[in-house]
Amino acid sequence: MNRLLKFIVPFFLYSINSLSAQITCDTVYSSSSVEELAEFGVSQKEFQKTLNTKIIPLIGEEMKESKTIIPSLNMLFTISNQGDIIKVEFPELKSSKKLQENLAKEFIALGKCKPATIKGNAVCSEFGYTIGCIKWQ
Repeated sequence: MNRLLKFIVPFFLYSINSLSAQITCDTVYSSSSVEELAEFGVSQKEFQKTLNTKIIPLIGEEMKESKTIIPSLNMLFTISNQGDIIKVEFPELKSSKKLQENLAKEFIALGKCKPATIKGNAVCSEFGYTIGCIKWQ
């Protein structure tokens, strides 16, 4: 019985964690449709630190390997009504899928955001963010 519990409990906890990580939204509002925009949950200083230590090196390495120039980074974030970053897209970025996945992972790792609201209720939303004119190397 003890062996069975040692197997079942971790499996059960893993299953719950996996379910909570798969957040979906029935309706996703554009930034122009909400009353209060979503905001990153980290300070500007922490966001800048992530750019300097994680994002810029990833982009610099991609440019070096592909011998291309990435003049700016346009992003589209989808934020759940709970404040989770559930998707990050790069609509104009012409790069490897690996880079886009790694960038998305780093932005999602920023953690919770303040969700957008309509009539005081938190809603799922998208908002764009652009980083331009940065020397990536």
